Parts: sequence; C-alpha cells; structure tokens
Amino acid sequence: RKNVTDEQAEKYDITLKAYGETLNLINKQITEINNQEIGNGPSNDRKALLKKLYDEAGDIIAKMKALVDKYAETIK
Repeated sequence: RKNVTDEQAEKYDITLKAYGETLNLINKQITEINNQEIGNGPSNDRKALLKKLYDEAGDIIAKMKALVDKYAETIK
C-alpha cells in the first residue's frame, strides 16, 4: 500500500484540471464546426478536422482515466 502525499495529490488534481480544460476547448471547437456545417453544409475539411478533434478528445480521456486509475491504486 502506497500513501499519496499532499504534493502528489495536488499534481493529480492540477493535471486532471488541465485535461478537463483542454477537453472543454475541444468540445467548443467541435460545436463551432458542427454549427458551420449546419449553416454552410458539410465539407471534407470540416470532416477531417472533426475526426482529428474527436481522436484528440479520446486520447485525453484515456490519459485522464489512466491518471485516475493510477491515483486509485495509490489510495487502496
């Protein structure tokens, strides 16, 4: 059993908040692109950008999950 220090817990918290803020920005970009598609119709460029943003969001979510799992292991 490992104990998490206050400093380690703060690092986990800071990192999760940063990932969360990045996800919020990605979600805003996705919403804006979807609104552009509604107004202007679909385009290959927008589709490619949406795929990139969704992939990036998936990567960030995976990193967040790994960080939460790592933290959970240290407090068992």
